[in-house]
Amino acid sequence: GGYGALDIYSAREDEWGIWHIEHLDAPINSNADDFGMTFKRNTKEQQEGWFSSNRNSPKGYDNIYSFVLPSINVKISGYVLTQKEIQYKRQLLEL
Repeated sequence: GGYGALDIYSAREDEWGIWHIEHLDAPINSNADDFGMTFKRNTKEQQEGWFSSNRNSPKGYDNIYSFVLPSINVKISGYVLTQKEIQYKRQLLEL
């Protein structure tokens, strides 16, 4: 399910070789036709590129839009406990 007749999706392969498809929400997709995404050389911190769309075009002409996807930093804090609820002093938790 998308917004317009043509929408842009993301496909990522996990460590088991299974592909996960995700519909990209606004502002990448709109109620118009959005398609033809291409990326510049990207880093883990930032992704940028271009895509085509006929959004904001009364006559339906396709235009090229640029984008920069912001990096997302998540900070998690808490405690690591054993089954007996004994707190570990210093633990590194990888997600």
